[in-house]
Amino acid sequence: MTPECYCRERTRRARSSFFWPMRLMARPRRRAMYALYAYCRELDDIADGGLNPEVARSKLAWWRGEMASTLAGEPHHPVAVELLAAVRCFDLPREPFFLLIEGMSRDLEGAGIADIKALESYARQVAVTVGEVALRIFSDTSSGGEWRERFAWHLGLALQYTNILRDGAEDAARGRLYLPESWLAEAGLSRETLLLDGGGAAGRPLWERLYREAAGHFEAAWQAVAPADRRGVVFALAMGEIYRLLLERLRAAGWPWGGQRVRVGTWRRLWITASLWWRYSRNLRS
Repeated sequence: MTPECYCRERTRRARSSFFWPMRLMARPRRRAMYALYAYCRELDDIADGGLNPEVARSKLAWWRGEMASTLAGEPHHPVAVELLAAVRCFDLPREPFFLLIEGMSRDLEGAGIADIKALESYARQVAVTVGEVALRIFSDTSSGGEWRERFAWHLGLALQYTNILRDGAEDAARGRLYLPESWLAEAGLSRETLLLDGGGAAGRPLWERLYREAAGHFEAAWQAVAPADRRGVVFALAMGEIYRLLLERLRAAGWPWGGQRVRVGTWRRLWITASLWWRYSRNLRS
């Protein structure tokens, strides 16, 4: 299997909400996005794969070395081979690849999140940085700058907060809680209480509070992009809309504690992607 096929299959098997927006991209952009997503999956599987903590730390350390070697022009892993091609093709920044590893390392340590600023810092490592790289892959960066940074910031936070709401029960099983400890203190709840079934009825206002944070960032992401600029970020908008629908479905389901995993079906994802693509970017495949 070629490195390109490896990354494509890694992305397809993950059943990601991002897969169908990627499918509409021109091949060079699609190939680079598959590589970026596959890299995220490799690291995420280390952090969330139930490995012995020392083994997981060792694997993340290996990826630090592999990325340093890759960016020096000597990749070894199939994903790294594709990432190097993407870096060269789209002049991608180097720092985000290492920030993502640091974010995954924080997951392994299981430390609490002190306040909303700490949560934003964590989300920047594991989500905003990925968005910054993705924007360079699938949009024209020759014009504009500040609005792109705002867009990547707000969309990255919105996506990560939605992930936290979706994965709350699974994270709790690993002893992880991403709600700010300052919120728990204000509500008079302990970390242990929230790790047990989300805190039940007492914990629901905190999950609602995170929902409002996520919803606000989705709206801010849309507002950051003028209508004339939406053509260049249509695929990010599609990803955002799919996740915004997921956020609303999570809320309607009462959050993911003890129930069925909430998803957005393939056909709905296709419809959202195709609708936005047709509206803003019918001739973007270049």
